Amino acid sequence: LLRHLEFIRPGLLDLSSCILGPNSVIQAALPNILANTPETYFEGIMSQIETNARICYETLSKAPGLKPIMAQGTMYMLIEIDTATFDDVDNDAVFFTKLYNEQSISCLPASVFGAVNFFRVVLTVPTDKAREACERIVQFCINHQKAKDTPAPSIPQSFSKLLEDEDLVNPEESILPFHTKSSKYK
Repeated sequence: LLRHLEFIRPGLLDLSSCILGPNSVIQAALPNILANTPETYFEGIMSQIETNARICYETLSKAPGLKPIMAQGTMYMLIEIDTATFDDVDNDAVFFTKLYNEQSISCLPASVFGAVNFFRVVLTVPTDKAREACERIVQFCINHQKAKDTPAPSIPQSFSKLLEDEDLVNPEESILPFHTKSSKYK
């Protein structure tokens, strides 16, 4: 793979610079969509994002080495990574790779936006999935925290039991339907 990187990298750069926005058909239909969509739909979406932001902020604030920034009017949250807290995490890309491989959680290393040692989570997922993802991130941070004289905090027993009972400890599975080989979340 590394010997082919010179051919892969330009394609990835081209792909990442594409503007991902609505096409002209959607743009033309948007006034009608907005005018005929019940206000309750928008209220529900806003409520879900607000709830998920609160859950992510409160849960990730308890993780060693993480400092979330409360979202204010966005569907994303940035979380700062204190790499000195961890044994084997040097930057946000390493954090992302290890988190994905060990906990099947896909976030975005914010260094792609110039925010080094931050990562971004999406707040538009179902609330139960946001809660589970945050608990897995906390467990990941505990697992990689540098050894201290005092014992590291642990995830509540109920979550650990849930992982075992639901057979979710398999790293081949993800809580995100588009990042899993399992039919469990589809």
